[in-house]
Amino acid sequence: MTHCKPSALPSALETEEVTPSAVAAVVRRSRTVTLAFSAAALAVGIFIKVLFVGPLRGEYWSAGLFLPMYAVGLVFFGLHVAMFWRVSRRRPAAFMLGRQRGRAVFVGPTRLLDHAALPYFAALAGGLLVIGRVPVDSFWVRAVVAGVFVVLAVVLLAVATWLTLFRRPFVTLSSDGLAIRWASGLTQGSIHTLSWDALAPGGPPPPSGKNRGIWLLLNRPRWPVATPLSPFPPVPAEYERFWIAERRIFIDPVFLAHAIRYYGEHPNARAGIGTQQGHDQLTAALRALHVRRSPADSPPW
Repeated sequence: MTHCKPSALPSALETEEVTPSAVAAVVRRSRTVTLAFSAAALAVGIFIKVLFVGPLRGEYWSAGLFLPMYAVGLVFFGLHVAMFWRVSRRRPAAFMLGRQRGRAVFVGPTRLLDHAALPYFAALAGGLLVIGRVPVDSFWVRAVVAGVFVVLAVVLLAVATWLTLFRRPFVTLSSDGLAIRWASGLTQGSIHTLSWDALAPGGPPPPSGKNRGIWLLLNRPRWPVATPLSPFPPVPAEYERFWIAERRIFIDPVFLAHAIRYYGEHPNARAGIGTQQGHDQLTAALRALHVRRSPADSPPW
């Protein structure tokens, strides 16, 4: 039984249309700005190193010159944060459309502020591309040293670009289930795949209050066993807990919780995951199901 009372759906579902293309446009703009800032930080880093290495050619070590690189990186970091702070705080009630392994998926993008770190590493890479005088007269030794620093700069830029812009998102939904990138602990960065059938019935509950993350309960024994001092909410012993950190995703956590619950309870709707038609169906269904469950239908947490 259900009662027609308002639930905690995000206000964006009630007042405005948020589309996957609009979310993709914001993410694309953030990436474009980040790449532009990174190119500028790289150029400024090279300029600073060239400017100061000339007078200091008699010095074998110029590690102190990396301090201006840190400052340049922090300036561009701050500019990106300032540009996208407001939009990143108002997370959309919509997924992005994507593909993984040839399959259409809904993507919960990584938060925009994670992109801001790339110019910082670009400035450091610029400093690595220019070195002072090597205390060896051999041309080949100097060439090898210069080559090593160039390789280090390229590796630093490549790894930083992958981590900040192109790493797999924290949350993706497919017709088979969820793929979640773990956000903390020893397994940070690893991908956990959960089938829809593995989710406990009736959940997850939408986040509320200061706890804006999402707790998924799985139909398998809980591990590790909770202790009286555990910070986690109590759950029955037959369920295992799984956490989605809302601070790492650019999507409304309440909308995400409702979407996961909807697809868990409506297997026939899963075929539309990853398509615009499926997203329209999801949004319309969540508006239509804008109700509060009775205690008898509440999940067992």
